[in-house]
Amino acid sequence: MRKKSSRIAAVLVAGLTLAGISDGAVGLGTARAAPARPVVESAAEGSKPFIGDITVSGVPQSTTTFSFRIEPKPGTFSEPVTAVFTRHYLSLNGYFSDSTTVTIPLFGLYDDYDNTVTISLRSARGRATTLSHELTSSKWSSSCRDTLAGATKVVSPSTSVKLDYSFFMLKAWACDAHPIVMDIDGNIRWAGTIGGAQQGSTFFQNNFYVGNGSDLYEITPFGDSHSVGNYSADDYATFHHNIDPGRSGMLLEFNKSPDVESDVIEVDANGEVLETWDVADIVRKAMIKGGDDPSAFVRQGDDWFHNNAATYWKQKNQIVLSGREDFVIGIGYDDDKIKWILGDPDKAWYTYPSLRAFALDYPEGTDPPIGEHAVSFTSAGNLMLFNNGLASGAHSPSGNSRSTSFPQQFSLNLRNHTAKEVWRFDHSPALWSPICSSIYQHGTSYLVDYASEGGGIRVVGLDKHKNIGFELKINGSGYDWGWNAYPFDFAGMSFVKTP
Repeated sequence: MRKKSSRIAAVLVAGLTLAGISDGAVGLGTARAAPARPVVESAAEGSKPFIGDITVSGVPQSTTTFSFRIEPKPGTFSEPVTAVFTRHYLSLNGYFSDSTTVTIPLFGLYDDYDNTVTISLRSARGRATTLSHELTSSKWSSSCRDTLAGATKVVSPSTSVKLDYSFFMLKAWACDAHPIVMDIDGNIRWAGTIGGAQQGSTFFQNNFYVGNGSDLYEITPFGDSHSVGNYSADDYATFHHNIDPGRSGMLLEFNKSPDVESDVIEVDANGEVLETWDVADIVRKAMIKGGDDPSAFVRQGDDWFHNNAATYWKQKNQIVLSGREDFVIGIGYDDDKIKWILGDPDKAWYTYPSLRAFALDYPEGTDPPIGEHAVSFTSAGNLMLFNNGLASGAHSPSGNSRSTSFPQQFSLNLRNHTAKEVWRFDHSPALWSPICSSIYQHGTSYLVDYASEGGGIRVVGLDKHKNIGFELKINGSGYDWGWNAYPFDFAGMSFVKTP
């Protein structure tokens, strides 16, 4: 490990009176003490080389905000990692050792690199002090580091295709550091600090959340972590798959004995339960009401549904779930009633009149969702998902399988019971990713993760015209390295109050 640098490259002070310069108000021969200048006292790496801190002394009492900026490597296209903190936030969270000395937490550092970090102190009147400091980070000691850092740039970022994001999180558990953040240039920029965990993770209100067992953990970008909720008392035993956006909080997917992968709860940022859904019970009741015997379809102890994603449809006040074995289903958020079903009519579910009554029709030639993942709604209100194309393994008839996979959008018309494909992306050459995988929108751009393509994960960034902004192939990796990938803002965050 190289010795950490403490060199101050430059100090620019604006709006402060410098020593030895008279302001005209002091009589001849009268000395006036100059205000202390802010200086960097120390800089240190954190528990991971992607996080750290810089301590500044001589902070004026008039300073109200503090910010940092991590300069991108030369020749890269990711935006700088930046964050701003209020004095109130830093004070409440113990970052002031005294009234003029503050430690500013950092995240998003490059590992094994001389990072140029700019610290800015600003008063309410706009007076600013800027300190530039070089912090040398060590190499991330992880069995996964070389594989991730050695990703092949199939398409390199450029100025010709602009994306609305620079960072994405790989929802991975192979590296004992879940999740992992990368930039579009293929650099690792952050790694989870709680060790091994299960699939479910997200970024919500400036913090990472990870599920493990019956516990929901919060991890700050600075690496601090703690459990915000344990749900074992309600028999929620094991996290699986994803953590998705709900009506006001996060949708957690759980196993709850005797059911397998068919229970969802919504919690807030503090882990408090807001709502629950028992999908097995909801489907079972609908089938009985429709005159069918559900016992051969909704089977306790079997993975009959395999819920792998959930989202909230604001326009209809519905929770929308992806069941890999069966269909995409819309359920009333408040009444727990099935509203619609979209899926392959050659699967077992369609043989039951009670479920067929909820089916949305689609034009001939449209590829229905088969083994789909990552349901969400676009800014235009379309249902978006990754259409894997792998038939059911839990039911007979099992439905169709294809040899290609692709992301897809549908316009849903519930009044007419129709689903029209309005967008899809067909990679050239065609790709086959039969399980896991994802697509999400950020701004007008998209991120596609082909998580089970042979030979490694492939991550593709698309602009609104489907132009490829970057494409990384992480050779030698499996879906446990990033079964799902989520674009998000790892820059421009504001920290204004206590977490």
